[in-house]
Order: sequence, then C-alpha cells, then structure tokens
Amino acid sequence: MPKQTSAAAVRTPATRGHMHLVAIAVAAATVLLLLLLVGFWVAWQGTEQFKPLGSKIIEIVVQTLAATVAGGLLVQAYLKWHSRELAINDFRRAILDSLIKEYMDAKRTRRVLRATSNQDGSGTDANPWTHVPTEAYADHMKQLNNTQLALEVLTRRIEVFAGIFPNATTLGNMPKLCTTTWLT
Repeated sequence: MPKQTSAAAVRTPATRGHMHLVAIAVAAATVLLLLLLVGFWVAWQGTEQFKPLGSKIIEIVVQTLAATVAGGLLVQAYLKWHSRELAINDFRRAILDSLIKEYMDAKRTRRVLRATSNQDGSGTDANPWTHVPTEAYADHMKQLNNTQLALEVLTRRIEVFAGIFPNATTLGNMPKLCTTTWLT
C-alpha cells in the first residue's frame, strides 16, 4: 500500500525552513539594485558612447524583475493548487476508508447475528435463520443502527462534496446499498 501523504507532510519551499531562500533573495535583489543603479548612472552621467549601454542595463534589469515577479506568482499559485489537491485527495481517502470500515462493520454484525440465530426448520432456503435470541438481537441491532447512521453521514458528505468525486453518483449510492441490500 503506498504511503499516504498529506499537505502538511509534503516538504515544499513553503513548508520547510526557508532562511536560505531569504538569503538568496536578498543577494539577488542587491545585485539587481546595484545593476539598476549602474545603469542609471551610465545612462545619465556616462559619455555619449556608453549611454545606450546604460539604457540596455536598465531594460535588462526591469525585464529580469518582471520575470522574477511573474515566476514567483506562478510558483505561489502552483503551491496553492498542489496543497489543495493534496487536501482533496486526503479527504477522498478518508471518505473511502470510512466507507470500507462501515461496510465491514455491517458485514461483521450481520454474520454474528446469523451465527447466534437458530435454524429450526421453519425458515426458507434463502433465509433458514428464523430465531435470534432477544438479547443478541438487541445488542447487534444497536451496532447495526450505528453503522447505518455512519453510512448515512458518509452519503451526505459525498452528496455535499460531489464536485471532488469523479464518480459521485455511484459512490453516493454505495452507502444506500449497504443499508438496504448488503445488510439483509
């Protein structure tokens, strides 16, 4: 089974110590600022021969700043999208794990009910179990009722968050099937 990862467990620049990134950003900003100052100085104070060089330096620095800002915005948008996708996948996994758990609980309870029942010959071929002791019936119906309520909660969650499940209609019907078909 693959290891489950959550948004909090994934190590991204946004989640790990980022002091080294701050140092790099400060150094890069300092270099760009110095280049910009040199460009302005050459453009206004330099000789006629070097003035075009000053404007080219200013142009390159401005383009670099624009590309850096745009890249930073794109990276932030990607990190936000990626974190959202991880959270959605964790939610899907939790819903599906709960669905499987509740289905297994219902199956377990049904099997115990059958095991505690008597076959006295008055049943049918499809249902030979005709008598369940009252105490066992009461105990197991409590468990079955709790399982059915948990399945109903899962159904509501799937209906409310149908947009994040590619097969929400089929998945939403699974708990209903559990409570009507599989528990009989």
